Amino acid sequence: MRRKGKSKDGKHGCPLVGLGVLTSEEDIPLTQVVFPGNRHDKKVFERSLPSLLNLVEEVSEDSKDITLIFDRGCNDEDLIRIIEETTHCVGKLKRNQDPGELLQTPVDKLDHLYTTEKDYEVRGLKTEGEVFGKPRKIVVMWHEGTAKKKTERLQRLKEGALEACRDLEERVGSGGRGRNFTSDGIQRALKQFKEISDALDWNFNEKDQSFSWQYDEEEWNRLLNEAGKSLLFTTRENWSAKRITRAYEGKWRVERSFKLLKGPISVRPIYHWSENRIQEHLFLIYLLLVIHRYLMEEIREKVLEEFEIGEKTVHHLLKELHLITGKLSDDDDPDFSIENKGTIEQAIFEKLNLERFRPRTG
Repeated sequence: MRRKGKSKDGKHGCPLVGLGVLTSEEDIPLTQVVFPGNRHDKKVFERSLPSLLNLVEEVSEDSKDITLIFDRGCNDEDLIRIIEETTHCVGKLKRNQDPGELLQTPVDKLDHLYTTEKDYEVRGLKTEGEVFGKPRKIVVMWHEGTAKKKTERLQRLKEGALEACRDLEERVGSGGRGRNFTSDGIQRALKQFKEISDALDWNFNEKDQSFSWQYDEEEWNRLLNEAGKSLLFTTRENWSAKRITRAYEGKWRVERSFKLLKGPISVRPIYHWSENRIQEHLFLIYLLLVIHRYLMEEIREKVLEEFEIGEKTVHHLLKELHLITGKLSDDDDPDFSIENKGTIEQAIFEKLNLERFRPRTG
């Protein structure tokens, strides 16, 4: 299940609502729920789970066939207990929930699991540790692409933090013009480097106007060792590390669909305030997601795979097409043609039989 929160928009006057969608492993939308958008993920899942599982019975004979995938915002002990009573889940642990320095596992100790569509390697190791008071299956996952981005970000933060600390060391207590430094001011200056705070130890005395700091190389190396790693836990006892990891990583497909809600299939504006009208509006949005997924599957082999393009590219190409109206000199009827239709666009037209929508004359 994936939720999409929508905040109130002063421009459009949109109500505060959210949309949750249950999908199959193939990213086919199966059902949806609507909820207030100002609630924490945990509360949304707790409230929606019973009705959601009732709906699941329409597409599955056994609720144990369902696996809920969620991020760290929902890994609450009470929620996991409720889920375990009825179905299964794969979740992501917070870093402070590491049951035994698992994030420090060397990358070369992790098994190769698969290579992503963007040619990044994913490694993992299935183990066991205590999660929410019970021994559970845990996968230490490492994603090459995420590790690269994270390392680059950490390096930028390190350079900025060292520069900021040197600057503060020079300015604090210098006796220059202006107000004295305050604890709140120092914290604001270093707040942006919170992500690497474990490797940066600083001390400020407001009364004496003194600032000192120290860089911890050992803690810095620990941060680098954790780059690209995540801890996944599951109630699926018999699933392999590869299957657990693929299940979790597969949520990007749902996230991709939800990106449509900010573009071609826009949720906003919602010009309704009664509960029934909002339900109807979001149900139509859900139907559009279903239709979109069906169309993308229809052109997957002949277009997406053949030309090695993504759905976003398909949206762009179709958006750039124009219907041109003309009139031949020796004919009274107008002529309609499609402008800018290249090889890929032609393949889409043929597979979806879009030509039938072009106005006919005569």
